[in-house]
Amino acid sequence: RPGVPLITMSMGAIGAVTRFCGGAFGSAATFGVTAGTAASAPGQPSAEVLKEKLFVSGQ
Repeated sequence: RPGVPLITMSMGAIGAVTRFCGGAFGSAATFGVTAGTAASAPGQPSAEVLKEKLFVSGQ
């Protein structure tokens, strides 16, 4: 792994997993689209879906 933080992700349906599991591939962050705005790239999830999938309730 590199010694500097990276943000890496792929686009489209096939790349969607990298938006949720990017940490497994060395990515330090991800991003999603906020409510009421359009996605800026294919496969970009909403911030609400990211929050739901990435954070365990109560932690």
